Amino acid sequence: GQSPNASRKWIGALVALAKLNDVLKSKKPETRRLPVLMKEYSTKRFEKGDIVFSKIEFAEVEEGELGIVELVNCPEFILVDFGTCTLEISRHFLTKTTLSKGHFVTSNVTILSQTVARGDIGVIVGITNVRTDNSNHLLVDFGSSCRLPMQTNELDPAPDAFTRVGDQVYSGINYETFIQRGDVGTLVGPSSDKNARDRVAVRFRDSPHAFNLTEDMLISRRRRDEEAETKAALRAQEQVAILQNKLEKMILQYDSVAEDELKTEDVPLISHTHGRTRRAERNILRRELQAALKYGTKESANPGRDGSPRWRYTYDGVVYITDYTSTHEVTSWRIDGNDEKEEDALAPAEIDLAGKGCHAVLIVDSSGSMRNSDVPGYKNRATALYDCLIRDFVKEQVKTGSAEDVVVTLISMSDKASTLIDKHPLDNSLVGRLEALKRRQPRSHGNYIPALDKALEVMTDDAPNRASMLLLFFSDGAPSDQGEMTCEHGVPIFKINRRDDPFMQHRSKGAAWSCRQRLQDRVKKECLDKVKRIGQVFGRDKVIFRTVAFGPPKEDFGLLEE
Repeated sequence: GQSPNASRKWIGALVALAKLNDVLKSKKPETRRLPVLMKEYSTKRFEKGDIVFSKIEFAEVEEGELGIVELVNCPEFILVDFGTCTLEISRHFLTKTTLSKGHFVTSNVTILSQTVARGDIGVIVGITNVRTDNSNHLLVDFGSSCRLPMQTNELDPAPDAFTRVGDQVYSGINYETFIQRGDVGTLVGPSSDKNARDRVAVRFRDSPHAFNLTEDMLISRRRRDEEAETKAALRAQEQVAILQNKLEKMILQYDSVAEDELKTEDVPLISHTHGRTRRAERNILRRELQAALKYGTKESANPGRDGSPRWRYTYDGVVYITDYTSTHEVTSWRIDGNDEKEEDALAPAEIDLAGKGCHAVLIVDSSGSMRNSDVPGYKNRATALYDCLIRDFVKEQVKTGSAEDVVVTLISMSDKASTLIDKHPLDNSLVGRLEALKRRQPRSHGNYIPALDKALEVMTDDAPNRASMLLLFFSDGAPSDQGEMTCEHGVPIFKINRRDDPFMQHRSKGAAWSCRQRLQDRVKKECLDKVKRIGQVFGRDKVIFRTVAFGPPKEDFGLLEE
């Protein structure tokens, strides 16, 4: 009862089905579809946008092969089942352009470009509707090759340089005027070049097209930054070399002039803030230093903080310290018996205190020994200490008008150092903060080293805002830092119970006690070095450092005194 046209359509469909059946039967049993199992997908080993390598090779589709449309993913690509494989291919490669799921199509070309070889780079673009063992599969775009549903075990993660589409990468090559080494680019996907399937496409800046690059054409961000730092250092060295060359020429020119011909006021002398300050304090004229350079006795002086050599000139009761070129002023003094140690004077401070006012930093011992109740009239040592701070430090300074432009930071010293008050103005409102801290329960040990490190950190951060620094260190005994250290034999000797093990894991008691003493000496030296370091950083004349021993005379206050 159908019309001839309808009958012809049915006959055409049956012929197509028969042809497809013959194609499927003619294929060997080992041929299979490429869609991949997603058993490992739940572990998020691969995600959308990840760049991957193919671990398998896949043959091309011959012209005229019959397939069935399974899914139309986007206007450009169609998922087609060709029996031996499932490909997501362009509409331009098919005999029909208006397609929907279930339509029969044939390839109008032999898709030689569709071949996927082991090692080809692809990017995951999503999940297909193809299922095996009730699992979805990853859809991988191989750029100029094809898009294929693939199994997770048929893919390898790309190297670190090729991670995800959209990631920033850095060029390791120079290419004409388009790319310079270190330029920042963005990964846009696999290479679009049929002959460069082992590369990724990278777009640099506003370039209208992408460049196909291999992994060894890229560098890491760390490598790029290191190279930039190296270039900057080389440029700085070149500039220093130029300046040194000019300076040496000046010195040679100076040396070539007879002493009688060169006037004293013409002797080269480059002054600095520290040197000028010292001259002003000691009433030394600039011409006196120039005379020392011209007529004085030249000797080697103590080296600078960085180990650089220095010279000492002595003439007419004036000692003058210069750098190794004898042109930069370091310091000077008169020989009157009071400044003989001035040769150890530091060069200009590493950090200038360029602001106004004072920053008072208080390091307060919060160790368990501060709970001892041996201060008459107080619950324990801690409450007595805070009461003294309130009465003698805060209220007294506010009363006498000495608290203007002063801020206070309080560092609690225990196992670790913690800032409890940060740059609080020295006024009556500080009393309430200290009253609250007085109620805290002291505990654990009193480690000096982290407290001194924290003080240097706090003072450094605020240095540009201050003209001077005050550091007060309150403790009721010797440091406990050695308790966390191991001796030269790798033994935490201060943690061992001496009653249970009199030898403290050593060959003899004598060896054990020697190790204990060396650890204590090490802590002492490190504490003293850190205090000296504070003076070096800000200048000894800009920092007042005082230790306050808070406890009975029987306690060990040797380090605080030193």
